[in-house]
Amino acid sequence: TDGKPQDINIYPSLIKSAARLTYEQAQSVLDNTEEAADLPEHIRKLIVRLNRASGCIRKERQGRGCLELELPEAKVLVDEENRPVTIVRRDRIAAHKLIEDLMIAANESVASYLLVKSTPGMFRIHEPPKAEKLKPLKKWSKRLGIKFDWKRADEPATLGNFVAQLQEHDPAGVVQMLLLQSLPQARYSPENEGHFGLGSEAYLHFTSPIRRYPDLLVHRALWQMWKKKGPIEDLEDHARNTSSKERRAVSAERDVTQLM
Repeated sequence: TDGKPQDINIYPSLIKSAARLTYEQAQSVLDNTEEAADLPEHIRKLIVRLNRASGCIRKERQGRGCLELELPEAKVLVDEENRPVTIVRRDRIAAHKLIEDLMIAANESVASYLLVKSTPGMFRIHEPPKAEKLKPLKKWSKRLGIKFDWKRADEPATLGNFVAQLQEHDPAGVVQMLLLQSLPQARYSPENEGHFGLGSEAYLHFTSPIRRYPDLLVHRALWQMWKKKGPIEDLEDHARNTSSKERRAVSAERDVTQLM
């Protein structure tokens, strides 16, 4: 009920999917709509239980001061010849947040596990913002009537409180985007330095090895430990390379959206 893991146990395993749902199908269960009736009862009950767990995890994370920016995403709709027709806003629904909460909890658990086992891995670190970078936000907070202790801006809980107030005063996300641009970019590192944006003492990417190389490196680090083969070599080089490639990919995605 406190949103914290009671026990962390990591071992070689295979996942057997009980069902493969779209986010919309899961959302239909949370909203208790007619579409939910098409799903088996035990699946519906599982989604409801997971949603309760998700809520506890999110409440604990909010309590320690994570930054929950609600920035609109653009979704480009194309015709049969892949020509852009229109751009709509892609909103996050509760089912998205459910999966996000569970994934963050899993990632933090693996990070903690590696630290306890003194096993080198690939951590995801996010440093606190520098005071001068946040100066442009002062006039916006005053204009919006938001009180904020700028002397404590390097504390996740303080900045998290500011973001929570922004949700009510900045529906278009303009100031939130300005805040995002004021923060250091998260990056990969073999050394754990915590994750400011999540208010996390230790974080990494573990849950998407099929599409993200840092996740695969974490899986390999675990296998090396289980097989007693020693740590992965060249982690520093891997960290620089994956951080660089990530920024390149984000830039390419942004350019394509802008082109559309």
